[in-house]
Amino acid sequence: MVFGLKRFRRFNKKNHSLSMTEKVDPKEYEAAWESVLDCVDGMKEEFSWSKDVIAKMLRELAEKVESEGV
Repeated sequence: MVFGLKRFRRFNKKNHSLSMTEKVDPKEYEAAWESVLDCVDGMKEEFSWSKDVIAKMLRELAEKVESEGV
């Protein structure tokens, strides 16, 4: 069920808390997750990477997005 808009959260490394940043349409949010998970499945299949390698890559991507405002 969908109740209003979900919000993306940004992790604050200094105090280890999450802060609300922007409202996101729930359907777009779910579609984005499906896209990410499809990409992860493709990476596992295409490159035979373990989930640990993919998780590390996704953490690096998250850091890059936060630091560069991508």
